[in-house]
Amino acid sequence: ELALPHLGNRDEIELSAHTLGLCMADAGIELLHLAVRPVDVEEFNASILKTDNKSDTHFEAYSDVIGRLLAALPGDAHLVADRCGGRVHYAGALRRSLGSGHHIRTASESSHFSTYNVHREGDDHSVRISFAARGEDRSFPTALASCMAKYVRELMMVMINNWFAERVPDLKRTAGYYVDGNRFLQDIGPLLEDAAF
Repeated sequence: ELALPHLGNRDEIELSAHTLGLCMADAGIELLHLAVRPVDVEEFNASILKTDNKSDTHFEAYSDVIGRLLAALPGDAHLVADRCGGRVHYAGALRRSLGSGHHIRTASESSHFSTYNVHREGDDHSVRISFAARGEDRSFPTALASCMAKYVRELMMVMINNWFAERVPDLKRTAGYYVDGNRFLQDIGPLLEDAAF
């Protein structure tokens, strides 16, 4: 029920989008698909309990997106993803997430860039996947995905703040980051402890 765009002028956004579209056309770039895979608190916490590792938890969500992209991408494509925390080695995680129908070959692994060739069994479909430190600086699609993810996160925080503000008088809103998130949890504590909640 949240009206979009949120905190933006529709006319300015449409003008910027038109300008971006012209620049993309000049550069031979076409947007084929845009999606966000949100991970809510319950799913995130359950994964942390299972993996005991934040990087593995991030990769669980990544692998869902990567699997969908591999199915949609033509062969000879290059997929650039942001790093999952400080992880450098992804071959094992890719093998586990993509299953036995894909062959993973490590092309290179370094502190800044890890690249793998993924070949689908039974056809000529082959995609190069790179996990890059500061991937949004290296790849326009990665930067666009980062912007979308951050926007969806902000919208989720607006909805959480709105819901609790209706129930807790004079509640100070939060962006949800660690220190202020703890303050917010203390502020809503009485509501959470209420048996009727």
